[in-house]
Amino acid sequence: MDVENPVSKSQFYKKWIDSFQFVKTKKTNSFSKCTTCVTIERLMSKTTSFEIRAFYKKKKEEHNIRQMLERKYYYNKKDQAQRNPSQHMSIIIDGMDQAKTNLPHFAGRNPKVG
Repeated sequence: MDVENPVSKSQFYKKWIDSFQFVKTKKTNSFSKCTTCVTIERLMSKTTSFEIRAFYKKKKEEHNIRQMLERKYYYNKKDQAQRNPSQHMSIIIDGMDQAKTNLPHFAGRNPKVG
């Protein structure tokens, strides 16, 4: 591999089209984004005011600190449950999208069998 002379972006895309047509990239990110983070980022991108951008940057930092504290709290509880399972239990519930599993699922109640 020639690290000293990388190909240009246009050369890369030409090679991709010529030799790797079967390789597809996803148009969207698989991971959901925090609504608060997205909202703050959009508001920041809409202003050129240094003061307003600084205000939103501070809000995002405060939000990130709260998120980190919540994670720290969760990991502490998880560790307590692992160290002393007769006294503590840790449960995390994931609201995962069914489409991610590629498994069939049925809407509504399943009919009784028999």
